[in-house]
Amino acid sequence: MGIAKISLRRSLALPLLTSGLLVVGCTPSHHASAPIAATSQPAPPRQSVRIATAADLKLYIHTWRAGPDGFPQLVLDLRSRVNDDLLVAYAQGSVVVHCGPYVQRGPLLTGLRRREVLDPYGSLNFFSPRGGWIEIAEDGTPQLVIPVKLPTGKYPLWATFEVAGEKPALIETERQTYRPD
Repeated sequence: MGIAKISLRRSLALPLLTSGLLVVGCTPSHHASAPIAATSQPAPPRQSVRIATAADLKLYIHTWRAGPDGFPQLVLDLRSRVNDDLLVAYAQGSVVVHCGPYVQRGPLLTGLRRREVLDPYGSLNFFSPRGGWIEIAEDGTPQLVIPVKLPTGKYPLWATFEVAGEKPALIETERQTYRPD
């Protein structure tokens, strides 16, 4: 392998390996400049996510049991009813569990608002926090004193979820009857 010199300008001479390949970044003016083929990977397929509406979602009481204070402890299942990816936004207090005249707001969040993407027919679970029940009078005002233990009896049990968006709406579970053990 020998060394040759190539002159790029009259005053500049560079050594060149004679068995090597020289690539110059200019194209002759008589050739049309063609675009250089990209060596990048193809773009990933676009995924569209739309904002959930009340008609897109169904809320279920997945499981429940009596807590140590007699109040119910629930797992709520928010389920997509459509074959789309949905963006579901919620905040602290978006879920309300009703047990007769008593209500509990949740979920407990560290931030102000959360957004989740539900896959087609996917679900999101909410676990009721322990405690935090308040009694609501018939006129809608909260009572100051709450019993430490839920009095024995039968209570209608249901939950609501506030669907955020341009037209906020409430969806609710079917009503069940709850009896503390």
